[in-house]
Formats: sequence, C-alpha cells, structure tokens
Amino acid sequence: MKILHWIRKEWVLVILLLVLAVVSRFWLFGYPDRIVFDELYFAKFVSHYFLHSYYFDIHPPLAKLIMAGVAQLTGADPNLTFGYNAINEAYPDGFYLLLRGIVSFFGSLLPLAVYALSRSLKFSVKVSFLAGLFVILDNAFLMQSRFILTDAFLLTFGTLGLACVIYAIRNTIYGIRYTLLVVGSLLLGASYSVKWTGLLFLGLALLFVILSVAKNLKLILKSLIIILVSSFLVYFISMSIHLGQLTKTGPGDAFMSVEFQSTLLGNANMSPVAEAGPRPPSFVSKFIELNSRMFSANAGITAGHPYGSKWYTWPFMQRSVYYWYDRVDDSHEARIYLIGNPLIWWGGLLALLFILFVKPGMRIWRRPGFDPTTFLFIAFIANLLPYIFISRVAFLYHYLPSLVFLCIGLAYVLSKIRNWWIIGAIVLVITATFIWLLPISYGTPLIREQFDSRMLLRSWE
Repeated sequence: MKILHWIRKEWVLVILLLVLAVVSRFWLFGYPDRIVFDELYFAKFVSHYFLHSYYFDIHPPLAKLIMAGVAQLTGADPNLTFGYNAINEAYPDGFYLLLRGIVSFFGSLLPLAVYALSRSLKFSVKVSFLAGLFVILDNAFLMQSRFILTDAFLLTFGTLGLACVIYAIRNTIYGIRYTLLVVGSLLLGASYSVKWTGLLFLGLALLFVILSVAKNLKLILKSLIIILVSSFLVYFISMSIHLGQLTKTGPGDAFMSVEFQSTLLGNANMSPVAEAGPRPPSFVSKFIELNSRMFSANAGITAGHPYGSKWYTWPFMQRSVYYWYDRVDDSHEARIYLIGNPLIWWGGLLALLFILFVKPGMRIWRRPGFDPTTFLFIAFIANLLPYIFISRVAFLYHYLPSLVFLCIGLAYVLSKIRNWWIIGAIVLVITATFIWLLPISYGTPLIREQFDSRMLLRSWE
C-alpha cells in the first residue's frame, strides 16, 4: 500500500509539471502573429516540403520533417507564395500556429524529460520535481518552446533518450533493458538528427555505459553497438526522407555539386538521357555529399553577429539574443529577447561550484566510483568543450543543453536544505523573477522605463 501511495504521489507531481509546462508554453499562443527571429528560416524550410523544391540548411532535417509531416497529416497547407522576407513580417494565414503548436508541444515535454533523467540518475523525487520546475521557470527554455525553432526537439529527444539508456543499463530484466536501450538510442538519434549538437547526449550515453558496467565487456560492446546503430538509423532514415521529398530544383541547388543537381527536376544540369550529361549519383553519394556540405557550411561561417557570444560568457548570461521588435504606439514598444531566469542560471552555477569546492561531503573527487553529481559536472562541461575549438559565431541558446544539467544540480543543492519553508521561499522568488521577465519573453508591450528595469545587465540590450 505504501508503494502504491508513493507511485500515486509521484504521478501527481509529474502531472503538475505537465500542466504548468503546457500553460506557460501555450499562454498568449500565436502572439505575435509575425515572424520572430529564425522562424524566418525554419518556417520557410518547412514550406519547401510542400513544394518539393530543394533547400539547403546547415542543420539536419528531422525537426522540419516533423513539422511538415504533422501539417500534411492534419491537412494544413502553407501559403506557398509567402516569401518569408524579414523578421516582423506578418504571417498571411494561420499555418504558423500549427508549427508553433508543434514546437510548444515538445517544449512542454522537456520538464518531464528532465524529471525522468534526474530519476534515472537516482536523485530523489524532490530533486527531480524541482529540476523539472526550474526548466518551466526558466525564460530561455520558455522562449525556445514558443516559436518555430528547433531546440525544443533537440533537448527533449536528447534528455529523454539519455534517461532511457541510463534506466536500461541499470535494469536487470533482459526484455526491459533492451527495449529501453533501443528506445533510448532512437531518441538519441532523433536528437542529433535535429542539430549535430545533439551528439552531446549520444556521447554522454556512451560514457555512462562504459563507466557504469566497466567490468562487463560483453554488455558494454552489445550496448554500444545498439546505441550507435539504432541512433544512426534514425539519422539515415530522416536524411533519406528529406532527400526523397526534395526532388525539384530550388534555392539550395547552388550549394551542391553538378552531379547532385542533375538529380533535381527542372535543374539546368538535369540530363538523364544525354551521354554528355553528368552521371546521376547514387543515394549514398548524395547522403555523403549533403553531410559534407553541411559540415563545410558550418565551418565556413566566419561573419560575426551583434548578438553572438563566446562560450565562456554563457554561464554568466553576459549577452542576450534580440528576437523581435514592434513599436505599438508613441510610448509602448514590444520586444522579445532571449534571456534566461538569472536566479536559475547564476544560482545553478553557484550550486555547481558549491558541489565542487565548498561542501566536503559533496566534493565529487572524494566519492568512489561514478556518481550522479560527477555525471552532472561532466555533462555540463561536455557541452561547452566543443565551442573552444569552433570558430563560427555562437549564441546563448547553445548553452541550453548545459542548463538542463545545471537545473538538476541546483535542485540537488536546494534539496539539502531541511526546512521546506526556506525551499518554498527560494522557489517563490525564482517564480517571481520568471514572471517579472515574461514581458520580454512573450513580447508584451512595455514603456521604456519598464523595459530598462528588466535589463539587469547593460550588455543584454
């Protein structure tokens, strides 16, 4: 009876997280009815699947395929004459609502995925609930879940996939173990099929397997093969569907070789009959070329950006990202900035430092084996390390995978406070800060003085 009561209690908390996430992500749904930031690109890319015209993106296609697929299943059609010419351009119809709704759906699942990851690492229900709640109360996670952007897909797939793999390795029942392992691997593949930065979660899963069952070489090899093969299968299939859908000439032709272009209907280089024409490449050749061009295009981005930032500034949230602006009247302006909840970002960083240096019983180097706090620290750092070597411009949202683990770390440190009233007071202040910043997350109009009061750092603007 006690076990049943505990399960019911935990499910109540999970449902509460879901309700809070849905309310916050869908509040003022559809506002603004104009193009916000990179919706300019992603919404346009989705429309190309309806035209079957080839486009080129530096990111893998899964998120765009999901949005286009759901749209086709529901019978929704985009306005194919709409140009997506500039940020703040008004949408011609309600098609954008469907795309934003899909993103918000996945964004609403992220707190549950973080809860599952925390529980898989054997943190308590209290820690896991607080971690999920902090994801809900962070303004940066909120914003990436409201607009036609792809980070909500990446983070939800990656976090849930990692949780499934950890649960699998810790489960001794054969059928459950390998079912979870395959499901987790497919989700990990889905994560890096959205953006290559999702490879972080794959790397963490592989690391967990190796360190957790170091003495069982057979289980390690079997698990690694399942993870690598299953995840790559998702990537390969999503690329296959992508190339299979984009069969006509389009704006992305110029990025590809003449041989690749020869496979596109209507392209000037299409010459399937003439002997002098280029020989159409095989699908595998097209797959390899597309990935090669994506890598080259990523590496070739040398131009800066006024809202770009360096990786070492992200934990301090030194620079925001300006998403949208509209002047409502002579005294009110509507602005959207990518800014996180400073109490979660800075508090989480302090929590990590506290775990590392202050609390003797919590210092990770004094603990034998591979424990959850060690994993949080490794995961936090692992997301930042690649950016040391990446020269292309990066933005604050690239920090969000690290923030997932920082939320769990903050929840863990707060859980050590024995007085629930103190914990409640801290959560209340975090909630108040979240609400206070909502006007620049949702883009509701403010007078200049109200806006300035929310720019805690001059560098944010």
